[in-house]
Amino acid sequence: MGKMNWRALACAAAVGLAVAAPASAGTVTFEDVTPNLFGNGESFTSGGFSFKVGGDFGGVDSSAGFFYPAPLGSDGQFYTGLNDSAVTMTAGNGLWSRIHGFDFSFVSPFPLGPTMSPGALVAMGIDSAGAAFTQIWDFGDSDANGDFGFRTIDVSTLGALSGFVKSVTFLACLYDGNGFCVNPASNQAQFSIDNIHAELPEPASLALVIGALGLLGATRRKQSI
Repeated sequence: MGKMNWRALACAAAVGLAVAAPASAGTVTFEDVTPNLFGNGESFTSGGFSFKVGGDFGGVDSSAGFFYPAPLGSDGQFYTGLNDSAVTMTAGNGLWSRIHGFDFSFVSPFPLGPTMSPGALVAMGIDSAGAAFTQIWDFGDSDANGDFGFRTIDVSTLGALSGFVKSVTFLACLYDGNGFCVNPASNQAQFSIDNIHAELPEPASLALVIGALGLLGATRRKQSI
């Protein structure tokens, strides 16, 4: 009975510490970035977060479409990943973060290959416990002209992405005609993302989160004894 009480108390304390940790919330709109193209390995910062491009290239663009046609409904700046590329988002101060929602859209190449069709946005990341996760959301339908607009994802459909994460990588996949959503996709998997609602723990709260995870770890060790 004593062991059961210890486990319950440790878990409750861990959850309480994590929930109570102070944080600052905001929205990454990319309005603080000068429109530009970024190649493989290049980085930029926006809204307190760091973004690193992987693969071919991507860029911060505006509704004016300096580098590529903007998704329908665009009214400001956004990030577009081109030619099967990805972008990895991490907290600029090295802490963990939480995502509460974002807007995303498919960006059609010229033209979309005959064996491919619009697929999904993929988010692959590492949570605060070091475990990998993957979430996928379909791009939805285009209008009569074949153009796509932003789709909004909120916290109710974020899954693992709504918890504490160390990093998250966004990329697109396309359906290949055999029911598989693939990337690489002959440089045709492209996406835009905007209005990332994010929560960033304050530096002083890092010790609280580490303490919470430490209590959970102690509980697991005690169970194995």
